[in-house]
Amino acid sequence: MSADIYPRSQTGHLLVDPYNDFLAPNGKLWPRAKEVAEEVHLLTNLKTIVETARAKRFRIFYVPHHRWEPGDYAGVQICRDCEGHEIAASD
Repeated sequence: MSADIYPRSQTGHLLVDPYNDFLAPNGKLWPRAKEVAEEVHLLTNLKTIVETARAKRFRIFYVPHHRWEPGDYAGVQICRDCEGHEIAASD
């Protein structure tokens, strides 16, 4: 396939909540996640995804979980979704 399906200028890979507590063997919650993580080859697959995205020059965004608090969008002029629709504006 010669054409990009996802243009690099408009595409990124989101890694949501990649917490060491769950993903690192010395993480606090690793003992609870270990069995499933190893069964599905989670760490190997995540590494492959990141390496492939980097090799293809896609942007990678690490998105930590955060509960919204008043003022979180202070100073943000406009946020848009991937189709360009306004989804948030500053107060």
